[in-house]
Amino acid sequence: MVAERREGKGAAGGLRGKLEYLWHASSGDLLAQNVPFQAAALMHAITLTGINYGVFSEIEWEGRHATKLSPKVPGLFLRRADLNAGFNEHGGQITPLSVRITADLSAVDTLLSRAGWKREPDDDSSYLHRLIASGQRSSGS
Repeated sequence: MVAERREGKGAAGGLRGKLEYLWHASSGDLLAQNVPFQAAALMHAITLTGINYGVFSEIEWEGRHATKLSPKVPGLFLRRADLNAGFNEHGGQITPLSVRITADLSAVDTLLSRAGWKREPDDDSSYLHRLIASGQRSSGS
């Protein structure tokens, strides 16, 4: 869903989404958009700050061939399976999104709150977190 929209775009390919994010964020109606739109807008905002953004397949996410992350490279990486299964047909979030974050957490939290999201740490790893849209409950609550 969100992942498919991101793939295959050149440097200027995401310009429309960036401009939409800026418009909705500055006009105050970003939070009135559906959750998948908020997620896409959030990822555009992340890249504008210089934080790397990516979507990992299951092979890249875990196991012997998992992508190794460096704490020296600021990034935010989502699990593709969570993006595909995380939203219902009405645009509501049904499960938290797993994310690995190597960027400054306070900077990420600021961006998340502006876009109507919050981050919860996962106990498994210092880099692993869950993203939850405002008004949604985590599976652990």
